[in-house]
Amino acid sequence: MSGKYWYLFSLVSVFFLFFSGCAADNPEILRSDVRILSVQDSSGNFSEKLSVFVLFKSGADPGNFGSMTVTHTGTGIEWNLPALEAVVVSPAGKKKDSLWIGNPSLSPVYSGEGFFFPEGSYYLIVRDLAGNEASSSFSLEKTVFPEVAPVSLSVDDSGNKEIFITVPESPGDFTVIVLFLLDGEGMPFYSFFVSPDLFNGRVASVPFSMLEKELKSAGKEFVSRLRSVQCYAGNNSGSAGVLLFPVSLGYDNADE
Repeated sequence: MSGKYWYLFSLVSVFFLFFSGCAADNPEILRSDVRILSVQDSSGNFSEKLSVFVLFKSGADPGNFGSMTVTHTGTGIEWNLPALEAVVVSPAGKKKDSLWIGNPSLSPVYSGEGFFFPEGSYYLIVRDLAGNEASSSFSLEKTVFPEVAPVSLSVDDSGNKEIFITVPESPGDFTVIVLFLLDGEGMPFYSFFVSPDLFNGRVASVPFSMLEKELKSAGKEFVSRLRSVQCYAGNNSGSAGVLLFPVSLGYDNADE
């Protein structure tokens, strides 16, 4: 269940969880977010992953997360996520007692028909470090991804320095487009929603200057962290999305 695939909140910062501690209160799952991802690798091939995140609360210390188990009800197939493999997404706003936590790259199971995620109902359990539990449930339906990626990405790192997002003439249901800005470690540290207003026909242009302005307004540095960009196209229901392989922005030799 390891790997570097990303998802899909309005990211302010993303980091691996190394918290410790205990809380007197039982943990809570305030919300959950589950979707199937079709993730592109460096050779251009796509494979499916399951992204499961919960908004976790454990008293005043959300870092009290211990583990998560995702189970398919019908077959008993399990995915176990210890704290050190969990990805934390800091929620926007002023609340400090909860965190989005989970994993965006749970691997499918194998049968004679190939790799897949079983349809039907699932339940998930989160535990704090003392072993106290909270549970929730969700269901998965069969997801049909388009045969051709619903978006393409290119970068002009000379001249005006722009990112170009192109959609096909018939994009289907995958029309929610987000750019993830990645640091030198390949980890996303900011997300940028690509508004329909940015499109001129089938192509949207995002100047580097636009990203720089937004990052500065959020109190984040631009060149010192930014190395590459990754594009996500999600469906309107939020149940699935296509994640392209990252594209370099030409800052690989920039000073830290």
